[in-house]
Parts: sequence; C-alpha cells; structure tokens
Amino acid sequence: MSSSRSNYFLVAAFGRCKFRLTEFSVGLILQATIGGSTTCFKVSTLSYRVFKFSVTAKETGLFIRCLFAFECDLYKVSFHLWGNRGPNWRRELKLFMEEE
Repeated sequence: MSSSRSNYFLVAAFGRCKFRLTEFSVGLILQATIGGSTTCFKVSTLSYRVFKFSVTAKETGLFIRCLFAFECDLYKVSFHLWGNRGPNWRRELKLFMEEE
C-alpha cells in the first residue's frame, strides 16, 4: 500500500530582514518561527522577499495561516494561503478589511 500525502501550500512574504533571503535561509526562518524541519518545507522563490512553501498537514497550514504574521528584531514575515495557482488575494483583502 503506497502512502500518498497531500501538500498544503502557503506563501511567506517578508517585510524586512537583516540577512540575505534565499530558499535555504527562508527554510531556517520557518523552522525557527513555526518549528518543523527545513527540508520538509520545500521552499521556492516566487519573487523578491516572497516565497512559497509546503506543509503536509492541513491543520499545520491553518495554524500557520492563523499566525498571520511574525515579527522579531531580525525579520518580519506574513503568511498567506496559496490557492489555485496562487494566493487568493481577493479573499485575503476581504478578511483584512473585515478585521479592520
């Protein structure tokens, strides 16, 4: 019996960072911020300061999404859901406007 795991994708967008952002360094930041292992995140670059990563459990993805953002002296990162072929910016904007 083969085990098939689904991956849930999220986006990490950095507002500021005191060191160079690479797929490797973003993996380390994710590990430090939310736990887990850098190799499991499978980080890929979307654009300058924006990276896609995956988690294997839906609950983990929802937990990260509920964090919305994390900030410390070294970096500031916000998390977004990755929808069909990309982040669902309309939904994110609507949720943001409702919170405000």
